[in-house]
Formats: sequence, C-alpha cells, structure tokens
Amino acid sequence: MISVAMTTYNGEKFVQEQIISIINQTKKVDEIIICDDCSTDHTTEIIQSLQNQYKDFNIKLYFNEKNLGYRENFKKAISLCTGDYIFLSDQDDIWKEKKIEEMTKKMQMNANIEVLASSFTYIDENSTLLKGEEKNNTLYLGNIVDKQLKPIKFEELLVHNYFQGCTLVMNKAMKEIFLTYFTNQIPHDWLIVILSAARQSMYFWNSPLSYYRIHSNNTIGVDNLGKSKFSILKEKFTYTFRSKYARDGLNLINALYDSQFPFDVDRIQTMKECEEFFNAYLVSLQEGKMIDLNNTSYRKYYYMFRTKNGVLVDRIYCLLH
Repeated sequence: MISVAMTTYNGEKFVQEQIISIINQTKKVDEIIICDDCSTDHTTEIIQSLQNQYKDFNIKLYFNEKNLGYRENFKKAISLCTGDYIFLSDQDDIWKEKKIEEMTKKMQMNANIEVLASSFTYIDENSTLLKGEEKNNTLYLGNIVDKQLKPIKFEELLVHNYFQGCTLVMNKAMKEIFLTYFTNQIPHDWLIVILSAARQSMYFWNSPLSYYRIHSNNTIGVDNLGKSKFSILKEKFTYTFRSKYARDGLNLINALYDSQFPFDVDRIQTMKECEEFFNAYLVSLQEGKMIDLNNTSYRKYYYMFRTKNGVLVDRIYCLLH
C-alpha cells in the first residue's frame, strides 16, 4: 500500500498541478493525505474539487484548527498515512510519472533501505525547465554519479541536510520511529534522514524523479541557484556562512540529545566537542585572535565528520583569515 503525505498552505497557484502529477503516476497510490495549515486562499477549494473529480484516488483533506507550521503539519500528515511506503510531497512541485513505481521497486529490491531520496530537475513558476539546470540536480556534496544508489553515513548529516522532504519515501517502520522521536527543533526531513542514517538504512538514488519548482514563495529556497561558481565559492569563505554552518551543526546535535533516540552517545559527544570548538575558533578569527590547532583534538575530530570538500573550504577560510 502506498501513501502520499502532503501539506498545504496558500498553495492555490500550484497545488492542482502537483496533485494531478501524483494521480498520473504509472503505479497508482492508495491514498493522498493532505493537511491544510489554515490557508486563506482557494487551496482547499481546489483540493475539494479534485476530490470530487477523482473519487477513485482516495484524496483525504484535513483542516488544522490552528496554524501548526510545516514541521508539525508534516508530522500530522505522516501520522495519518497507513501505507507500507510513505512519500512526502510539497504543494508546488511536479512528479515525473514513474517516480512512485521506480522508488518503491528500488526499496523492494533492497530490504535494508528504510528511507530513500532521489534527485530532481529544476523548473520555474511556469513549469518550464530552468536554463542551465535541465540536468540531474542534487544538493548532496559527496562524490556520486548518475543512477548510483549510495548509502548515506550518519556523520554526513550531522552538519547539513542534503535531501529535501519532497524527494523522500520511507517505509512503515521508519514512520513509527520518526513519530516516536519527533522534535520540532529539527526540520522534519532532516530528522527523518538522520534517524535512518543512524540505523544504516538511509540511501540516495541519484535519479531525477521530480521537478523541483523555484518561485518567490518557496518555504525553503535553494540559495545557490543561478549563481556563478566563483560567487558561491566567495560566499563560502565568509564568516557569516562558516559560522552559520557551524551553529546549525551544534543546534542539531543539542536537539538530538533532547530527542532521546538511542544514538551512539560517544560519537555524538565527539561531534559536539568538534562543533563547539569550531564555533569558538571562528569567533576568535573574527575577533583577530588565533587558536593553536595543534594543541587541540579538533583536527582529529574534524576529519571524522566533514566531507573532503568541507575540510578544504575550512582550511582555505582559516588561511585567508
């Protein structure tokens, strides 16, 4: 059984196109669970019209009594799903017609996968492929080739989330784990992938199976889109970028402690020490001070948890300051 968990909020411009793309899948879904977060436009009327038009597709619409925010709203939608496989859906993308068929098949062929992410293709507000972005896209920074299926390590996700919720499918076991250890301190998609990675069951399949829409009202945008490689690199060498990156990692680790999930405590504590030091190190650089890295365990920890590209960027940043 296949479920789709969708959340909506003032999505009248794109929601119909997204739902139609789910309806047109080569492998039919068993239910589409939609939780609306107090929309003030015509979003719910559009969904109700689709319910009447496609009665065989079991579209269920739930109205929140108060605005929950996207994290809590996705938790609600996921909790209402009854399928063996649960796909997460935003209100403004478009799915390629074989997305469900191919992703469920990939999971069925690999019993150790509890969460699977795919790549995507960028489109604009008019559903047109963005110039220069027609190829396979991903936010993942590790080494990977087209069509590769790759397990994602827990450490890779401790400093950044590379996988948007709209690219994810999880099985029923991971649904229950997510609901048990849910915390509003962490974005729902980041929490799903990191819980799965901790169980060595998070995989990325580098196959573009959806169209990711870029528009002015994205809840979470893609900051690097349309920028030159030089401008992106230049931004990564700023104190603002590096310190935010470090704080995000530290905030995640603190939230993981609070979630009570049975992580490897020693591993989490090691990473926490690393992130705390890195935060202090960046502050010292900004203040014109210098910390002797050779007298700390920072370098040892850092290579355990950062990607090779991340290490290189930090090295250059430190040299330039």
